Amino acid sequence: MEIQVREDTEPVTIEIKGYIDTRTAKEAGRVFDEMSAKYDEVILDMAEVSYISSAGIRVLRNLYVSLYKKGGSLDMKNIGSSMQSVKRPITRIVMLNLILVLTVFFLGASATGILVRILTVFGEEKIDCARELAIFNWSLDRGELDRIYTKTRNLYIELADEYTDQELCLNEWTDPTRKQAYEARIASIMDKNYKRIHKQLQRLCMIKQSLDIAFVFYDKTRERLVFVMNGYYHDDSRNVRTPCMWLSKDANTFINPEKIEEICNSTYQMDVRRDSVLGWTAMNYVMLRNHAGKRIGYACFSLSNNELEIEILIFLILQIPLAIVLFSIMGFFLSRSLQVSLIGPIIRIAGATEAFVGLDGEALMNGRRVFGKLDTGKKTLDEIAVLVKGMQTMEESVAGSLSEIHAMTQERERIEAELSFAAQIQRAMLPPLEESFTNGDGFSLYAKMRPAREVGGDFYDFFMIDPDHLGFLVADVSDKGMGAALFM
Repeated sequence: MEIQVREDTEPVTIEIKGYIDTRTAKEAGRVFDEMSAKYDEVILDMAEVSYISSAGIRVLRNLYVSLYKKGGSLDMKNIGSSMQSVKRPITRIVMLNLILVLTVFFLGASATGILVRILTVFGEEKIDCARELAIFNWSLDRGELDRIYTKTRNLYIELADEYTDQELCLNEWTDPTRKQAYEARIASIMDKNYKRIHKQLQRLCMIKQSLDIAFVFYDKTRERLVFVMNGYYHDDSRNVRTPCMWLSKDANTFINPEKIEEICNSTYQMDVRRDSVLGWTAMNYVMLRNHAGKRIGYACFSLSNNELEIEILIFLILQIPLAIVLFSIMGFFLSRSLQVSLIGPIIRIAGATEAFVGLDGEALMNGRRVFGKLDTGKKTLDEIAVLVKGMQTMEESVAGSLSEIHAMTQERERIEAELSFAAQIQRAMLPPLEESFTNGDGFSLYAKMRPAREVGGDFYDFFMIDPDHLGFLVADVSDKGMGAALFM
């Protein structure tokens, strides 16, 4: 808040800028008290006041009452415009909050819709993977997959410490002879049955349009995910995992066994990753068991999410027009509601404030009210109703103060009239100074009495006792005012 006092104008003008709230009302009251003590007429320019709290209204009332007691006046200019300026920021804040709420609602609804769609797709994919794997196992001979797992485990134990992560994890060979030795070692398990099952796995991978389907097991000792069979059917040989190759815990695509167990036991959960080449992929793990029900490893399905990504994008594109229509409908009804419950009452309060400023004290004392008959409607917000109640209380307080001041003024005028009449009576009791006393032979006589108040305790008299003698007396009661006069 900024207060500027212009004492070069007649009457003095006080210009206020900013807010008159609980924090600044004390400073405003101090300035108002100084101005009301120095001047009888004050102009209060409130054109740039953007907010007036109940504390601000109280200091304005005190200024008005203090000037009225002195017989002065207060001219409040542009208070109506300041109330209109209150309406503008409130409307702006409400509309911004409305836009924010609708935006959050839209984003929340979109996120919820996308999440529901993702969970639905993942749930359907997990069911489909379990069903296809069951059909795949049913097509194999009894114990056939179990025997392949056993051979691969035994060979892996021989190769585990002989080859490095660079060779069997990254598939990067610096020595061709070591690669040839490895291929010769795994040829022992890649027999006709292995190749037949591998072709079936590749066929399943193409039917499901999966990026890859692999049979793996986990080596707890060395923390590796070891491949048994890989159904990758594309031309990129670097991504083909032959038996006994592994993913170490430092590999980007490595998943710890706890996470694998969670995915296996979950209805919707998958491991979602984004690859710079393949795009969004989801890794689903299904537990593999032999015909006796014993766990032998996991089936890993690498599923492409590019179609799901396109579907989500289409979903968002379709939702934008729907959101615009929804925002328009909600905005219309909310704006109507705000017009009834907030903006309309504020406009009526601003009009009542202008009418109150133009109302003279006599009309208030005669019972005329502005805020007392103000109707803001049944759907007004509770905060606005409290504000109107405060305005009504202020109006009644001002009217009561004016009535008290008017009664005190009448009583004071009556007492002043009686004292003036008493002073006239007291002066009439004193002898007049006639010409014979002031211009007589041999002496001059002068007398005057000026009481400190309207009447006093002083008295004098003089008279001729005989033609040769003058008598006079002077009396003084040691007090002032009416008490001294009565005693005298």
